[in-house]
Amino acid sequence: MPGPNELHTLAAPEMADEMLRKIHPLTPALMAMLAKLNTDEPPDHTPPPFLGSFRHRCPAQRNVSKPIDLREKYLYPSTEMAATTNSTTPAALIYREGKCKKCGQTARSTSGTVTNPDSRPPIEGRVAR
Repeated sequence: MPGPNELHTLAAPEMADEMLRKIHPLTPALMAMLAKLNTDEPPDHTPPPFLGSFRHRCPAQRNVSKPIDLREKYLYPSTEMAATTNSTTPAALIYREGKCKKCGQTARSTSGTVTNPDSRPPIEGRVAR
């Protein structure tokens, strides 16, 4: 069973890619890119993709609960990957990422939202909510 922060699908695993392709043809590839990023550079924490801040025990501040501000980041497909689909709509995966200013612990979501980057720029400001 998937963990609380993983992408949930109600269909059989072999149908999951087909369901994701209905959102956008590049969705499975973008989710795989995020999974590879989390494998290559594992974060210390994996918060849900809808949080604006994530509380953690900060060892630099005597293990007091402190927030990590999570900001929206875009993950864009490579030009080769985009050329393999027939879609003319651009796509990017929005996920959340942050780092504690005191201890350096990192937090990154394991899933995100596929959107058109031309019509939905990342939320900016102190904390993306």
